[in-house]
Amino acid sequence: MKKINQSTLPYLMFIILLFLSTFSIRALSSTLISIKNSTDSILELDSSSLKNGTWSTKPPQKVLMGERVNFMFDNSRMNNTEGTAVYKASDGAKITIHWNIPFFGKNSYDITTNKQDSYLTGYSLIHGENTGIRVTFLKKHLTRNYKVIVMSDPQPWRLETGDPNAFANEEPWKNRNRNVVKSINELHLQGLVDFGIINGDMTEFGRQNTRDDFYLIYNKLLFPFYFGLGNHDYQNNVNDCTEYWHFDFSKNACARWSVDNMASEISDNYQNEQLLNFNSDYNNDKHSGSLAYSWDFGNIHYVQLQNYPTYWVTLDHYAAPTIYIKNSMAWLKTDLTKAYSRGKASILNFHDGTQSFIQKSTDEQKKEFKNLIEKYNVMAVFIGHTHQVKESNKNGGDPIFGNARIYNSGALFQGDFLLMNVRNKCIDVSVYNGRDGTPRKIQDFQGTCGKLTHQLNQ
Repeated sequence: MKKINQSTLPYLMFIILLFLSTFSIRALSSTLISIKNSTDSILELDSSSLKNGTWSTKPPQKVLMGERVNFMFDNSRMNNTEGTAVYKASDGAKITIHWNIPFFGKNSYDITTNKQDSYLTGYSLIHGENTGIRVTFLKKHLTRNYKVIVMSDPQPWRLETGDPNAFANEEPWKNRNRNVVKSINELHLQGLVDFGIINGDMTEFGRQNTRDDFYLIYNKLLFPFYFGLGNHDYQNNVNDCTEYWHFDFSKNACARWSVDNMASEISDNYQNEQLLNFNSDYNNDKHSGSLAYSWDFGNIHYVQLQNYPTYWVTLDHYAAPTIYIKNSMAWLKTDLTKAYSRGKASILNFHDGTQSFIQKSTDEQKKEFKNLIEKYNVMAVFIGHTHQVKESNKNGGDPIFGNARIYNSGALFQGDFLLMNVRNKCIDVSVYNGRDGTPRKIQDFQGTCGKLTHQLNQ
């Protein structure tokens, strides 16, 4: 028997330890499948199967309209784990979710429907403690009523007291916002919410550790949410913030990381979830655009314009391509034109509608913005920034916002949020506060409706 050279023993031990480590991690791994019912009927489980794995949470028998449910399985220690789950709508439409989790290599997923003319399917990847996917099953011509939670300004680690950039504020901010999420989820369980919108200031100064805390807390929401950036994410910190903990010493690091994260959300998540008529304004290869995006849900077209429609900035870097954030006005005109031709009323979302947008936009830009609102059936604008819940322009005639109703959602770090009930092209808006963990209704705002006069072409 050939004697092993002593010099090779460390390498052999390394290989053995690497294998054992991989085996141990694989033995403990689980996969989470989340499915969102964006149809107008209850989904019922038609069939399910799992090969070389163990259910830790089986697929539920029913998924209510607007509900998102989860199921999970533990993967095999030595073999590929494969399976399917099939759900069926009342009109016979089915969604088939197939997965293959190999012992080594990349997970694969295949999501299909038997009625592609009427339904859309899509998914985005889940990262973190459990890998998996978030699946969307969407009916294109949705006619039912639905609910939306509109929010803004989580702004970790800001509170009414203390330094919002200090670690001393981190745990108090987490505790407060856990209560807010708990209250929103309680309201959701009382009457299912289809999705949420968060209009900016996702961080206090664009730092990654505060963004991580946002995701840690707000990923516990029981429905999908779509957000935009605010002045605290990529305006206030231009040429003024490094990420030295991540070895990025550019003074534009924090602003750039905010932009890159937003761009990834758009391309990797929102677009892959197959939001209906999804449209966006950012070229990842050229690092250029406004980051605006939009989608349809029912008879309403939702638009996210980020900080504000005319905001622009150039973010250079000593070792990476320059980022060019452009104003969204030209894109917005094209986007609203297409939505109008589909017969939609539109709702605009952005962060700052009271300060920089008013002060830094030219008269020509403000005039053009008003023209777009009046011409293309924009019924409402939701904003944040001021940390004060407010309804304005009740009687119309605003020199910038025309006849669109303006709703300010206050600040999540204070517990503020809005519940929007949608009926066709009409909305009712109610103010809630959940800082103590219970959704407390504060008041009802005056509702508004989009025009029903132009031709519907859905």
